[in-house]
Amino acid sequence: MSKIKIKAHLQGPDTNHMVEGSGIAHDHKLLYQDGDIKVIVAFQDEKVILKRIHPEYQLTLIFLEQQTTSGKYQLMNYSSDIPLSITTNRLQVSDQKLEVDYHLAIGDEEHGHFTFILEYEVKV
Repeated sequence: MSKIKIKAHLQGPDTNHMVEGSGIAHDHKLLYQDGDIKVIVAFQDEKVILKRIHPEYQLTLIFLEQQTTSGKYQLMNYSSDIPLSITTNRLQVSDQKLEVDYHLAIGDEEHGHFTFILEYEVKV
């Protein structure tokens, strides 16, 4: 387990959000806090799974380059999930950097085009 320094940027139709801070790298996963949201980025072969866990909801996005995958938006006070459709246009994982360019649909409604960039470095 290593401590890391992170810089994340999410850009989309109604958002331009940046966060800088510290986190942990462990077993092909990066964990960090974005305000009151716990963020987990898991690297699995050619797939990246992004989870954002908030006390009121959990968002799970699965990225596979040039493919459409299913994710979910789970409200904690309700028993059903809202299905998500994620079309990944570009997924680039390099040394200490993740870049994802994707389209998101919530249920049957198109939600727009997003770019997520996460840069991280191990603290010494």
